[in-house]
Amino acid sequence: ADKQDAIHDLMELLFPSPSSSSSSTPLYGKSNCEYLDLQTLRELSVAVSTVHAEASGSATPSSSDTTEPSDEKALADACRTLVSKVAFYLEMATRSTKGGSSHKRAEPLWTLFVMDAVQKQSPLLSTSPQSLRGRTAVAYLACLAASGGSRTLRVCLDACLPPLLEALTSNQGNNN
Repeated sequence: ADKQDAIHDLMELLFPSPSSSSSSTPLYGKSNCEYLDLQTLRELSVAVSTVHAEASGSATPSSSDTTEPSDEKALADACRTLVSKVAFYLEMATRSTKGGSSHKRAEPLWTLFVMDAVQKQSPLLSTSPQSLRGRTAVAYLACLAASGGSRTLRVCLDACLPPLLEALTSNQGNNN
């Protein structure tokens, strides 16, 4: 519950609710993601990835596990929601006023948050796609690809399709 509360608090800090007095809020609301410094964003990325992997791994109950799988699933879902929103808003910030200060500030943040995560997680797709770590990486990368925006989708597909296709081909060859 503490980790879920922490994810909820991060969501509130990074994506504040629009005030009811503001009638001209953007469709997707406001984000504070582009105001993070690189070190803070790196730590956030590593922490959320780690919590996601642990929660996803614990979502399947074992005989000695006292944690409810639904709590762990909810935590993994919350992590994926946070990752999706951060990637989406950072990508949108890179598009806004290309060449402006917002774009210049957001570009290295998007690169760190998306590219680093993809480069770290995608090798698991070729080495152990059926393992718990591999399935967790697929879920994490899938949420980035689905919600991050077109540029994030392209990065995910470029990095993930070749190892997934290779794994499918080798698995199909083993079945014949």
